Amino acid sequence: DLVNEVAESVGGTGFTVDITDDEQVQAMVAFVLDRFGSFHAAINCAGFEQSTPLRDLTPEKLQAMHDVQITGALYVMRHCCNAMADHGGGSFLTISSVTAHNPAIGLTAYASAKAGMEYATQIAAVEYGGQRVRVNCIASALIETPMTARHFQNDIAIQAMFVRDARGRIDNTTTEAVAACLEALRRIRPRSVQIY
Repeated sequence: DLVNEVAESVGGTGFTVDITDDEQVQAMVAFVLDRFGSFHAAINCAGFEQSTPLRDLTPEKLQAMHDVQITGALYVMRHCCNAMADHGGGSFLTISSVTAHNPAIGLTAYASAKAGMEYATQIAAVEYGGQRVRVNCIASALIETPMTARHFQNDIAIQAMFVRDARGRIDNTTTEAVAACLEALRRIRPRSVQIY
């Protein structure tokens, strides 16, 4: 399992959790505290995307997107930040998307949840800042992942992304995306940062 493989490579332990279930998120944080005695860093990057124009957005699709992208993300933020605040501080990072800033057809549910999470991140930064917990958000551009694979089949979309990226390339999960997350955990003052 990839989660355990990555975790073991850095001396950690993998833990699978449904972030839409507050009790599972609580159990994950309790597991970390029990196993390691403290909790000092977390990255929330859970998400999925179902492009659906607003005209066709059913309550079920909207609910599913918001359950993961904002409700579940808030559960993770709350429990992780509380644990960090109770154990000397830490850094919490949420992964957003530039779609929260750049409207696109079919992304009403996804982008609205990401925009909401960015604002929640700013509020959490204020609420937890005095408790030595930094709360940040990275709004990345298109990164090649299994979730975005279909976009990489669209030559016009890819050319548009290349034009926006001064480096002339699009990242995948093994390049600057990981480095940016780690750097944000280490140094960025509380805010949302767009990465193109």
